[in-house]
Amino acid sequence: MALFTQIETMSPPATQALTIFIKCAGVAFTTLLVISCATGDELTLHVGTAILVLLTSVILFFARPVRLRALALVFLLLAIGVSHAVDRYFWMGVWNHGYPWPYPDLFDDTRDAGVVGSISPFMDEVSTVCFLVLLITAALAFAFYLGLRSKQS
Repeated sequence: MALFTQIETMSPPATQALTIFIKCAGVAFTTLLVISCATGDELTLHVGTAILVLLTSVILFFARPVRLRALALVFLLLAIGVSHAVDRYFWMGVWNHGYPWPYPDLFDDTRDAGVVGSISPFMDEVSTVCFLVLLITAALAFAFYLGLRSKQS
């Protein structure tokens, strides 16, 4: 209780600074949490995905409209799900069964013989495809939000 009485007696600039500090800490924590959950122990992270998650976390904590914040929260959850879904699709579908993949014929010669060496090029492909899916999703979500906003006007 003493902490709350100290906050109540603070001057308005100090209260605003504390609020901004707490929101920035929330952005950092949320960004690291989502990136950690999205990559787990085995997935690589695309820089673009990290930037999208960071921007979405900023929107989540600093935006005023509730719909925009809700959309940001849904996108952060989708970032985790899309990351694992693309990874699973690649290793279970593309690698094992030859499902379609945006990169043409990269491993046609190695599928039957197995891969000798690093699988890092494949992991980079998975992270790039994951980023592109998230980028398209973010663009569609932003367009959806702007469409909702224009209908209200």
